[in-house]
Amino acid sequence: MKNCSTDVLIVGAGPTGLFLSNLLASHHIKNILIEKNSSTVKEPRAVSIDDESLRVIQSLGLINL
Repeated sequence: MKNCSTDVLIVGAGPTGLFLSNLLASHHIKNILIEKNSSTVKEPRAVSIDDESLRVIQSLGLINL
């Protein structure tokens, strides 16, 4: 990737970076997501979401409940 053009550069493919990249792409905004690790983490992680976070995601049009 010598010469590339994008509207947004996202550094880090954690939950926030992945969420932002998908959100921008859903609005047809060119973005590049870079991550230093070659794959996702191997160890399991606990995941939860509260009602307020769920409402924010829903308001962005990423889920329809």
